[in-house]
Amino acid sequence: MKKSLLLFAMVLVAGFASAQYYTVNYINAGQNPGNLNQDEEQPSSYMTANYTGYTEILAPSSTGWSATQTLPFAFEFNGGSVSTYQVAAAGVVSFAANVGTAPSTSNNSLPSTSIPDSSICAWGLNLSGSNDAVITKTFGTAPNRQQWIIWASASAAGLSGTYWAYWGIVMEETTNKMYVVDMRTYSSGGGNVSLTVGLQIDGSTAFEIGSSVQSQNTATGGSSLLTDNTYYAFNPGVQPTNDLENVSVDNGPYQEVNTSGDIVGTVRNLGSAAVTTFEISYSVDGGSAVTGSITGVNIASGATYSYTHPTSWTPTIEQTSTITTNIVSVNSASDEDNTNDEASTDVLVHPTPVTRKPILEQFTSSTCPPCTPGNANVLSVMSNYSGEYSKVNYQMSWPGAGDPYFTLEGQDRRTFYAVNSVPSMHTDGSLGLNSNSYTAAVFEAAQDVPAFVDLTVSGTLTPNFTYEMQGGQLVKVDSSYVLDAEVTISPVVDMPAGLVAHFSVQENLTFLNEETNGETEFHDVMKKMLPDASGTTLPAITDGSTETINESHTFVGEYRLPNDASDPIVHTIEHSVEEWTDLRLATWVQNPTTGEIWQSENAAVTVAEEVNNIETDTVDGKIVIVIDGVQYVQFGENYSPLGVNETPADLISVYPNPANDVINLSGVTGASTVSIYDAAGRLVSTTVVENNALNVSSLEAGVYNISIENNGVTKMEKVTIAH
Repeated sequence: MKKSLLLFAMVLVAGFASAQYYTVNYINAGQNPGNLNQDEEQPSSYMTANYTGYTEILAPSSTGWSATQTLPFAFEFNGGSVSTYQVAAAGVVSFAANVGTAPSTSNNSLPSTSIPDSSICAWGLNLSGSNDAVITKTFGTAPNRQQWIIWASASAAGLSGTYWAYWGIVMEETTNKMYVVDMRTYSSGGGNVSLTVGLQIDGSTAFEIGSSVQSQNTATGGSSLLTDNTYYAFNPGVQPTNDLENVSVDNGPYQEVNTSGDIVGTVRNLGSAAVTTFEISYSVDGGSAVTGSITGVNIASGATYSYTHPTSWTPTIEQTSTITTNIVSVNSASDEDNTNDEASTDVLVHPTPVTRKPILEQFTSSTCPPCTPGNANVLSVMSNYSGEYSKVNYQMSWPGAGDPYFTLEGQDRRTFYAVNSVPSMHTDGSLGLNSNSYTAAVFEAAQDVPAFVDLTVSGTLTPNFTYEMQGGQLVKVDSSYVLDAEVTISPVVDMPAGLVAHFSVQENLTFLNEETNGETEFHDVMKKMLPDASGTTLPAITDGSTETINESHTFVGEYRLPNDASDPIVHTIEHSVEEWTDLRLATWVQNPTTGEIWQSENAAVTVAEEVNNIETDTVDGKIVIVIDGVQYVQFGENYSPLGVNETPADLISVYPNPANDVINLSGVTGASTVSIYDAAGRLVSTTVVENNALNVSSLEAGVYNISIENNGVTKMEKVTIAH
């Protein structure tokens, strides 16, 4: 990937060698200096609780200097050794023995009488917010360590609404370089920080990037990852004439065996002279170096250049190989700084891959306002990739009372990914991305990762019903739904033991968990994981063999819609499935330690024929049903035990009652003789009824007794006529 053009600037230089620095501005570098710090950028309370090595040295609302801190390695500032430092809440680190009064948050140009001697600045921050703090951590191993001082979730003039600013100041072992890192900034009301970034040697000498330096990433709110970071380097000494930095080897992480591929990378000109030619070599796994010349270029001081080595590489062994590149010469002369000449990357040389189907795990809630556009954005993006992915939505327990379809299994997946905000999308186990920022490029990058295992998945739902005969009616008294899931795993490489197969049963579309965020329909809502959120641990599976995993769950009890997330569904006694014919089964194989996804697959759940306690038989030419050993034959709309040859009187009834113009007979077969008597017992009429319907429109309104004779059985019913 081609890096953004970097600015390169020489600033004020003092007139003596011991007080000389030159600077390089790494605008939109997409990384931290040296790539030693790979941690997520979060508030102090989160970092100190979830990562090792962080120490909070200034708490929220601090305004002065920290206690004296000790550097964990030897370091030089301005040509002299320093071993301790203090940190000001306003964004200043000083090595001075006497720092004096802490500078205010109102910054200006360097040098300034408000700043003590021997200081490096990202001046203009403050810690006025409840999450604002300064934390420190040492990264790397000797002799290449970095000491980081981070203003985590700080405040600053110029920010409004909901806002935060993350900036870091870094000291580097051995090189004695210092960096100011623009990490993450957000301002919902618009605006930006305006900081003084630079070094102050003393009251008359300073090296300044500027006194109104703004964050580069406020347009999107700033990612909590280092991929949007900018940093400014302060290098001790005089800028060399010929110095080419080997920034990176840009080969992708995968290459198919016996397939030729280019060696590509990025270099940066840190020298004062433009680079018109350079030599660069590469070696694989420590083998012989292959040197190539890159000519006909014009790389300005401070600029980057993406090169392709003239000699390609064809790997012949399936393994992880390390490609190492080295700068050999610059402008036909020796490179003047050999500390930055080498770069390397690992490439997995793999067999012919299979098509990857990424799994999208989305954390959301019907009480989360940003989830509404976030969910809509994801659906819009994925509408172009039908059948190319699997997707599961976990409804969460916050904000507020949370989603009624929150489950403890969804909570377990939240814990696995350390999700602390919604909406959050994880594609093939990646770090979370706000669903509002999800793009086709993110999905296609996941698709491009080669996969080495095929999955075949199926799911069958079998309804299980129990019936009883009650009052001549067939009544369902119990029900359950058994879901059987199966996945066959077929790798094209050896799969190690300890991977986990996950099953998720989700409902394609639900409606009943509507709450406060304006959403009225919800997609891919997880209903149950099989056997639970821990999944099934797999044995080692060799190339060319298969492994089949079967899991099952019985949905029992009645449907329930919880009031909110405080009383989630208890799967052993109830369920929250709105429509049994709208279920989908997703499965994926994941490394439980790294989160890496090997492959996913999904399929619609097939609904099988009902299983029940009813059998059918034929007796004397009649179709009978058998329940718990008792045979029943149907008479009209009712059933009676076989052997009762005549219509049972208790099955005969009339409806509606009260009636208007027509009375219907129930529980009769064939013709019936119907006699109507008034309230005084006088016979009003006698009628033979063939079609089970008696016209009473001629009767006056009132109460009548009706005698119904059918198949030798007589039943008397009282009926009210109300015209």
